[in-house]
Amino acid sequence: MPFYLLSPEVPANAMDEVYANEPRTPLRTVSARMEFEFPLRTEIITSVGTYAVTEELAEAMDEAGLTGYRLGPCTTSIAPWVEDPDAIGELPPLHCLDIWGIPLEHDLGIRTKGSELIVSQRAYDLICDRNPSLIEFSNRVDEHGNTIYKV
Repeated sequence: MPFYLLSPEVPANAMDEVYANEPRTPLRTVSARMEFEFPLRTEIITSVGTYAVTEELAEAMDEAGLTGYRLGPCTTSIAPWVEDPDAIGELPPLHCLDIWGIPLEHDLGIRTKGSELIVSQRAYDLICDRNPSLIEFSNRVDEHGNTIYKV
């Protein structure tokens, strides 16, 4: 089964992250607060190895039976230095992705190098069908997890 390096947008900074209490690299974020500087344009976002999804995408992932993650709490706010908070708009409820899966084995996994999200073909299809803008910034990975860059 093909796997992909998925690179979601970064419209927010992860703050107050809580990590799983286990000796593992990369660290697993189990909850976070996302402080937005830009509008939310996709259903999955990232900031410094922390990933969050909208309620709608979380439900679709659960219904599809994707593996390698649990949902954790995620609160949101708009950064106090944002000059026009109305431009960001109302923020929907988000869930933190506690990604425990093994890359190239589960549907979601974190590659140690750069805390990057590796997803299976079925996870890629589900997420990118709902968020086509992610396709441009995603690349396939080989059987060792190395990125196969688009030409």
